[in-house]
Amino acid sequence: MGKTYIVLVNFLGWKDTVECIESLLHLRNPDFQIVVCENNSPNNSFEYLHDWAKGKLQPEFETPEPLRSYVNPLTAKPLPVISYNREEAEKGGNIAGERKIEQEISGRKYPGYSCRYPIILIESGGNLGFSIGNNIGIGYGASKKDADYFWILNNDMICDPGSLDALIAAVEKDESIGAAGGRIYAYHDPEIIQCLGGTDALTWKSTGRCINEFIPDSSGFDTEFDIPGYVHGGCMFYKSEALLRSGMFDENYFMWTEDADLSLTTKNLGYRLIYCPGARIWHKEGGSTVSGKTLRVLGKDKPYQSVSRFVITVYYHLRNHLYFVRKFFPGKTFLYFLTRSLPFAVKKTAAVLFLYDFKWRRLKLVFRGLWDGVFRRMGKRIDPYEYGKIRENRSQ
Repeated sequence: MGKTYIVLVNFLGWKDTVECIESLLHLRNPDFQIVVCENNSPNNSFEYLHDWAKGKLQPEFETPEPLRSYVNPLTAKPLPVISYNREEAEKGGNIAGERKIEQEISGRKYPGYSCRYPIILIESGGNLGFSIGNNIGIGYGASKKDADYFWILNNDMICDPGSLDALIAAVEKDESIGAAGGRIYAYHDPEIIQCLGGTDALTWKSTGRCINEFIPDSSGFDTEFDIPGYVHGGCMFYKSEALLRSGMFDENYFMWTEDADLSLTTKNLGYRLIYCPGARIWHKEGGSTVSGKTLRVLGKDKPYQSVSRFVITVYYHLRNHLYFVRKFFPGKTFLYFLTRSLPFAVKKTAAVLFLYDFKWRRLKLVFRGLWDGVFRRMGKRIDPYEYGKIRENRSQ
């Protein structure tokens, strides 16, 4: 057993982050440190997270009844928290200050606090996306030179108390194992599987579909197996050596497809990626960019995508998958463009024309996704939150 850094990225979803942390503080294994990278949320998330940790604020959770024991009882406040900016974090923070708080924790200054280390809250300085946000948190842990594992976890998840022990046991079964994914359920329908570890393929044609997506849980899912595709980005558990050799997340993506990229990089280094059935995680999915509205399509209700969500699932999908294929399968790029990118763009164009509002704005995202993908315009080109906010304001 060794130290695990649990890295969360927060943007707008401070209440989800608080519920996630409350869940993590129920883990049976105390040898972990929570690192939250706060991506400059415009809703004062950073201040709210601080106030919660000090005991000045407690949000109301809507945790489904079967999951409440994974969050409750809530840990007594105040909690030990240290804040850094990005530069301070990437240099390893204040070692002396952290050691002092660790001694206070061991001396039971924080009753009920189950972890050996203070929570680290990092101000990233901007909405830097999933890739850079996680890399800041990973970089903090790597600079401390005491990390045995990194657990990259979406902030809108809660977990079973035995999950960390199960993940460590799974990756330590063989030296060839570099990373593991968990048994991910739907938060709002707790017995329904959202994904078993990751996806079923990882080729130039497709990064695959989540394994056993949206079917009831079964004892048949209790056996470990090698993940054919990539590890689900919401729950990626890495041996430190494997993650650092893989180079962390490729920051060209900003968001979307970076988990497939990291997984394939790790596989190409000779590591195996496995599914860990004992790591049970419940995922809300989508956070602040998912709308509760639906569209009626051919007699069926389909989720309505806000403009912000459309930026992610269309613009970044088109652009980032072209980049992914060019990076790993350069000889297939043109074929991928003809057989995958263009049909996807046509499908989304038809959906915009016949189903969605903000038609011209959405069509621009389709065309720009193709353009930026072809001409390798990477990084943060469009901020989903700001783009969606502008469009909504114009409609008022």
